[in-house]
Amino acid sequence: MTRPQVIIVNSESLTQAQPHEIGEIWVKSESVANGYWNNPQATQQTFNACLADTQEEGFLRTGDLGFLKDGQLYITGRLKDLIIIRGQNYYPQDIEWVIEKCHPDLCFNASAAFSITVQREEKLVVIAEVKAKNNHQNNLDKVITKIRETVAEKHELSLYSVVLIKSGQIPKTSSGKIQRHACRQKYLQGTLQYIKSFTLSDFESNRQEEIIVSTTPNEEILVGIWQKLLNLESIGVRDNFFELGGDSLIAVKMLNEIEKEFKIELSLETLFLKSSIEVLAIWITQQQMQSFTSEELSLIMTKILEK
Repeated sequence: MTRPQVIIVNSESLTQAQPHEIGEIWVKSESVANGYWNNPQATQQTFNACLADTQEEGFLRTGDLGFLKDGQLYITGRLKDLIIIRGQNYYPQDIEWVIEKCHPDLCFNASAAFSITVQREEKLVVIAEVKAKNNHQNNLDKVITKIRETVAEKHELSLYSVVLIKSGQIPKTSSGKIQRHACRQKYLQGTLQYIKSFTLSDFESNRQEEIIVSTTPNEEILVGIWQKLLNLESIGVRDNFFELGGDSLIAVKMLNEIEKEFKIELSLETLFLKSSIEVLAIWITQQQMQSFTSEELSLIMTKILEK
Protein backbone atom coordinates (compact mmCIF):
# COMPACT_ATOMS: atom_id res chain seq x y z
CA MET A 1 0.00 0.00 0.00
CA THR A 2 1.36 3.41 -0.98
CA ARG A 3 1.72 6.13 1.62
CA PRO A 4 -1.34 8.46 1.89
CA GLN A 5 -0.91 11.92 0.34
CA VAL A 6 -2.21 14.91 2.31
CA ILE A 7 -2.33 18.41 0.83
CA ILE A 8 -3.85 21.75 1.85
CA VAL A 9 -5.95 23.41 -0.85
CA ASN A 10 -7.46 26.86 -1.29
CA SER A 11 -11.17 25.99 -1.43
CA GLU A 12 -11.93 28.83 -3.88
CA SER A 13 -9.07 28.55 -6.40
CA LEU A 14 -8.66 24.76 -5.92
CA THR A 15 -4.89 25.20 -5.94
CA GLN A 16 -2.43 24.10 -3.27
CA ALA A 17 -2.09 26.53 -0.41
CA GLN A 18 1.18 28.13 0.59
CA PRO A 19 3.18 26.56 3.47
CA HIS A 20 1.53 27.24 6.87
CA GLU A 21 -1.56 28.64 5.06
CA ILE A 22 -4.95 27.37 6.24
CA GLY A 23 -7.07 25.61 3.64
CA GLU A 24 -9.19 22.53 3.02
CA ILE A 25 -7.54 19.18 3.74
CA TRP A 26 -7.43 16.86 0.70
CA VAL A 27 -6.37 13.23 0.97
CA LYS A 28 -5.36 10.61 -1.58
CA SER A 29 -5.06 7.05 -0.29
CA GLU A 30 -5.93 3.48 -1.22
CA SER A 31 -7.94 3.25 2.01
CA VAL A 32 -10.39 5.98 0.92
CA ALA A 33 -13.84 4.73 -0.14
CA ASN A 34 -14.81 4.75 -3.81
CA GLY A 35 -17.68 7.17 -3.37
CA TYR A 36 -21.34 7.59 -2.49
CA TRP A 37 -23.93 4.91 -3.26
CA ASN A 38 -25.84 5.71 -6.47
CA ASN A 39 -24.70 9.34 -6.50
CA PRO A 40 -22.05 9.75 -9.23
CA GLN A 41 -22.17 13.56 -9.26
CA ALA A 42 -21.46 13.91 -5.52
CA THR A 43 -18.86 11.15 -5.79
CA GLN A 44 -17.00 13.03 -8.53
CA GLN A 45 -17.00 16.27 -6.54
CA THR A 46 -15.98 14.79 -3.19
CA PHE A 47 -14.02 11.60 -3.90
CA ASN A 48 -12.31 12.55 -7.15
CA ALA A 49 -11.37 16.19 -6.61
CA CYS A 50 -8.92 17.73 -9.07
CA LEU A 51 -6.34 20.49 -8.56
CA ALA A 52 -7.04 23.38 -10.91
CA ASP A 53 -3.41 24.16 -11.75
CA THR A 54 -1.75 20.74 -12.04
CA GLN A 55 -4.89 18.78 -12.98
CA GLU A 56 -3.86 16.07 -10.49
CA GLU A 57 -7.03 14.22 -9.47
CA GLY A 58 -8.27 11.44 -7.23
CA PHE A 59 -8.35 13.42 -3.97
CA LEU A 60 -10.95 13.15 -1.22
CA ARG A 61 -12.21 16.56 -0.11
CA THR A 62 -12.52 16.03 3.65
CA GLY A 63 -14.37 19.28 4.37
CA ASP A 64 -11.91 19.91 7.22
CA LEU A 65 -9.76 23.02 7.44
CA GLY A 66 -6.16 22.88 8.55
CA PHE A 67 -2.49 23.54 7.77
CA LEU A 68 0.81 21.67 7.61
CA LYS A 69 3.81 22.63 9.72
CA ASP A 70 7.04 20.68 10.16
CA GLY A 71 5.41 17.62 8.66
CA GLN A 72 2.47 17.72 11.09
CA LEU A 73 -1.18 18.25 10.18
CA TYR A 74 -3.15 20.71 12.34
CA ILE A 75 -6.95 20.81 12.02
CA THR A 76 -8.62 24.18 12.64
CA GLY A 77 -12.28 23.51 11.88
CA ARG A 78 -14.89 22.55 9.31
CA LEU A 79 -15.21 24.35 5.98
CA LYS A 80 -19.03 24.40 6.09
CA ASP A 81 -18.96 25.94 9.58
CA LEU A 82 -16.61 28.78 8.64
CA ILE A 83 -18.17 32.22 9.15
CA ILE A 84 -17.26 34.87 6.58
CA ILE A 85 -18.29 38.45 7.37
CA ARG A 86 -17.07 41.29 5.17
CA GLY A 87 -14.40 39.04 3.71
CA GLN A 88 -12.97 38.11 7.13
CA ASN A 89 -12.90 34.47 8.26
CA TYR A 90 -14.09 33.56 11.76
CA TYR A 91 -14.10 30.13 13.36
CA PRO A 92 -17.36 29.45 15.23
CA GLN A 93 -15.60 27.54 18.01
CA ASP A 94 -13.53 30.65 18.84
CA ILE A 95 -16.71 32.73 19.23
CA GLU A 96 -18.45 29.98 21.20
CA TRP A 97 -15.47 29.60 23.54
CA VAL A 98 -15.48 33.25 24.66
CA ILE A 99 -19.27 33.24 24.99
CA GLU A 100 -19.38 30.24 27.30
CA LYS A 101 -16.77 31.85 29.56
CA CYS A 102 -18.41 35.28 29.70
CA HIS A 103 -21.26 34.48 32.12
CA PRO A 104 -21.63 31.80 34.83
CA ASP A 105 -25.25 31.07 33.82
CA LEU A 106 -24.25 29.74 30.39
CA CYS A 107 -23.73 26.01 29.88
CA PHE A 108 -20.39 24.56 28.79
CA ASN A 109 -20.13 23.16 25.23
CA ALA A 110 -23.67 24.27 24.55
CA SER A 111 -23.58 27.20 22.14
CA ALA A 112 -23.57 27.56 18.37
CA ALA A 113 -22.33 30.46 16.26
CA PHE A 114 -23.24 30.73 12.57
CA SER A 115 -24.10 33.30 9.93
CA ILE A 116 -27.28 34.05 8.02
CA THR A 117 -27.93 36.34 5.07
CA VAL A 118 -29.90 39.50 5.83
CA GLN A 119 -30.45 41.92 2.94
CA ARG A 120 -27.56 40.33 1.01
CA GLU A 121 -25.17 40.70 3.93
CA GLU A 122 -23.85 38.01 6.26
CA LYS A 123 -24.89 38.50 9.90
CA LEU A 124 -23.76 36.67 13.02
CA VAL A 125 -26.20 34.64 15.13
CA VAL A 126 -25.54 32.84 18.42
CA ILE A 127 -27.64 30.19 20.17
CA ALA A 128 -26.71 29.38 23.77
CA GLU A 129 -28.04 27.16 26.53
CA VAL A 130 -28.77 28.67 29.94
CA LYS A 131 -28.65 26.73 33.20
CA ALA A 132 -32.16 25.80 34.34
CA LYS A 133 -32.07 27.58 37.71
CA ASN A 134 -31.25 30.97 36.16
CA ASN A 135 -34.14 31.53 33.76
CA HIS A 136 -35.48 34.75 35.30
CA GLN A 137 -36.25 37.37 32.65
CA ASN A 138 -34.12 40.13 34.18
CA ASN A 139 -31.19 37.77 34.43
CA LEU A 140 -31.65 36.62 30.82
CA ASP A 141 -31.47 40.23 29.63
CA LYS A 142 -28.13 40.60 31.44
CA VAL A 143 -26.85 37.37 29.87
CA ILE A 144 -27.72 38.59 26.36
CA THR A 145 -26.07 41.96 27.02
CA LYS A 146 -22.92 40.23 28.29
CA ILE A 147 -22.78 37.95 25.24
CA ARG A 148 -23.06 40.89 22.86
CA GLU A 149 -20.44 42.93 24.73
CA THR A 150 -18.03 39.99 24.83
CA VAL A 151 -18.29 39.20 21.12
CA ALA A 152 -17.85 42.88 20.26
CA GLU A 153 -14.79 43.19 22.51
CA LYS A 154 -13.07 39.89 21.71
CA HIS A 155 -13.91 39.54 18.02
CA GLU A 156 -14.94 43.08 17.01
CA LEU A 157 -18.24 41.75 15.66
CA SER A 158 -21.81 42.89 16.10
CA LEU A 159 -24.34 40.16 16.88
CA TYR A 160 -27.46 40.31 14.75
CA SER A 161 -29.31 37.84 16.97
CA VAL A 162 -28.87 36.01 20.28
CA VAL A 163 -31.17 33.12 21.21
CA LEU A 164 -31.17 31.62 24.70
CA ILE A 165 -32.58 28.12 25.12
CA LYS A 166 -32.96 25.67 28.01
CA SER A 167 -30.11 23.32 28.82
CA GLY A 168 -30.03 20.06 26.87
CA GLN A 169 -31.81 21.42 23.78
CA ILE A 170 -28.97 22.32 21.42
CA PRO A 171 -28.52 19.70 18.63
CA LYS A 172 -25.39 17.55 19.04
CA THR A 173 -23.90 14.48 17.42
CA SER A 174 -23.66 11.17 19.27
CA SER A 175 -20.09 12.11 20.21
CA GLY A 176 -21.16 15.45 21.71
CA LYS A 177 -20.19 17.81 18.87
CA ILE A 178 -22.38 20.84 18.21
CA GLN A 179 -24.48 20.48 15.02
CA ARG A 180 -24.21 24.07 13.84
CA HIS A 181 -25.94 23.41 10.52
CA ALA A 182 -28.95 21.93 12.34
CA CYS A 183 -28.99 24.94 14.69
CA ARG A 184 -28.99 27.28 11.71
CA GLN A 185 -31.85 25.40 10.06
CA LYS A 186 -33.95 25.50 13.23
CA TYR A 187 -33.28 29.23 13.58
CA LEU A 188 -34.28 29.99 10.00
CA GLN A 189 -37.37 27.78 10.26
CA GLY A 190 -38.40 29.41 13.53
CA THR A 191 -38.62 26.06 15.33
CA LEU A 192 -36.27 26.85 18.24
CA GLN A 193 -38.01 26.69 21.63
CA TYR A 194 -36.28 29.71 23.10
CA ILE A 195 -36.73 31.29 26.51
CA LYS A 196 -35.34 34.68 25.49
CA SER A 197 -34.15 36.16 22.22
CA PHE A 198 -32.66 39.35 20.85
CA THR A 199 -32.65 40.54 17.25
CA LEU A 200 -30.98 43.77 16.19
CA SER A 201 -33.84 44.85 13.89
CA ASP A 202 -36.39 44.40 16.70
CA PHE A 203 -34.12 46.28 19.10
CA GLU A 204 -33.92 49.25 16.73
CA SER A 205 -37.70 49.44 16.25
CA ASN A 206 -38.48 49.14 19.98
CA ARG A 207 -35.99 51.68 21.29
CA GLN A 208 -37.61 54.91 20.03
CA GLU A 209 -39.15 55.81 23.40
CA GLU A 210 -35.83 55.36 25.20
CA ILE A 211 -33.83 57.79 23.06
CA ILE A 212 -32.16 60.60 25.00
CA VAL A 213 -31.29 63.54 22.74
CA SER A 214 -27.91 65.26 22.66
CA THR A 215 -27.35 68.38 24.77
CA THR A 216 -23.79 69.47 23.92
CA PRO A 217 -22.06 70.41 20.63
CA ASN A 218 -19.72 67.39 20.82
CA GLU A 219 -22.66 65.04 21.37
CA GLU A 220 -24.48 66.52 18.37
CA ILE A 221 -21.43 66.03 16.14
CA LEU A 222 -21.04 62.41 17.28
CA VAL A 223 -24.74 61.75 16.68
CA GLY A 224 -24.32 62.94 13.10
CA ILE A 225 -21.29 60.68 12.58
CA TRP A 226 -23.10 57.64 13.99
CA GLN A 227 -26.22 58.32 11.93
CA LYS A 228 -24.16 58.36 8.75
CA LEU A 229 -22.05 55.29 9.47
CA LEU A 230 -24.75 53.14 11.09
CA ASN A 231 -27.47 54.27 8.68
CA LEU A 232 -29.89 55.09 11.51
CA GLU A 233 -32.21 58.08 11.77
CA SER A 234 -32.57 58.26 15.55
CA ILE A 235 -29.65 57.87 17.95
CA GLY A 236 -29.59 58.67 21.65
CA VAL A 237 -26.54 59.76 23.59
CA ARG A 238 -26.68 56.66 25.82
CA ASP A 239 -26.93 54.19 22.95
CA ASN A 240 -24.10 51.68 22.67
CA PHE A 241 -22.20 51.72 19.37
CA PHE A 242 -21.94 47.94 19.21
CA GLU A 243 -25.55 47.33 20.26
CA LEU A 244 -26.63 49.45 17.29
CA GLY A 245 -24.76 47.18 14.88
CA GLY A 246 -21.28 48.68 14.96
CA ASP A 247 -18.37 46.37 14.21
CA SER A 248 -14.62 46.67 13.65
CA LEU A 249 -14.94 47.91 10.05
CA ILE A 250 -17.43 50.65 10.95
CA ALA A 251 -15.39 51.47 14.06
CA VAL A 252 -12.30 52.20 11.97
CA LYS A 253 -14.34 54.53 9.76
CA MET A 254 -15.67 56.28 12.84
CA LEU A 255 -12.17 56.76 14.26
CA ASN A 256 -11.20 58.49 11.01
CA GLU A 257 -14.30 60.72 11.15
CA ILE A 258 -13.62 61.69 14.78
CA GLU A 259 -9.96 62.45 14.05
CA LYS A 260 -10.97 64.62 11.09
CA GLU A 261 -13.73 66.43 13.02
CA PHE A 262 -12.08 66.93 16.41
CA LYS A 263 -8.39 66.83 15.43
CA ILE A 264 -7.63 64.21 18.10
CA GLU A 265 -6.52 60.58 17.90
CA LEU A 266 -8.84 57.89 19.24
CA SER A 267 -7.81 54.24 19.59
CA LEU A 268 -10.09 51.28 18.96
CA GLU A 269 -9.50 50.19 22.56
CA THR A 270 -10.79 53.55 23.83
CA LEU A 271 -13.89 53.18 21.67
CA PHE A 272 -14.65 49.80 23.26
CA LEU A 273 -14.35 51.34 26.72
CA LYS A 274 -16.33 54.47 25.83
CA SER A 275 -18.92 53.07 23.45
CA SER A 276 -21.77 55.52 24.10
CA ILE A 277 -21.99 59.06 22.71
CA GLU A 278 -22.44 60.53 26.20
CA VAL A 279 -19.22 58.99 27.59
CA LEU A 280 -17.26 59.45 24.38
CA ALA A 281 -18.21 63.14 24.16
CA ILE A 282 -16.92 63.71 27.71
CA TRP A 283 -13.63 62.00 26.84
CA ILE A 284 -13.26 64.14 23.70
CA THR A 285 -13.93 67.30 25.72
CA GLN A 286 -11.22 66.28 28.20
CA GLN A 287 -8.74 65.74 25.35
CA GLN A 288 -9.62 69.13 23.89
CA MET A 289 -9.12 70.87 27.24
CA GLN A 290 -5.66 69.31 27.61
CA SER A 291 -4.62 70.78 24.27
CA PHE A 292 -5.50 74.36 25.31
CA THR A 293 -2.86 76.74 26.63
CA SER A 294 -3.29 78.31 30.08
CA GLU A 295 -4.30 81.62 28.40
CA GLU A 296 -6.96 79.88 26.32
CA LEU A 297 -8.34 78.06 29.36
CA SER A 298 -8.46 81.31 31.29
CA LEU A 299 -10.41 82.97 28.49
CA ILE A 300 -12.86 80.06 28.31
CA MET A 301 -13.47 80.13 32.07
CA THR A 302 -14.01 83.89 31.93
CA LYS A 303 -16.67 83.54 29.24
CA ILE A 304 -18.38 80.76 31.23
CA LEU A 305 -18.46 82.91 34.39
CA GLU A 306 -19.80 85.90 32.45
CA LYS A 307 -22.81 83.79 31.44
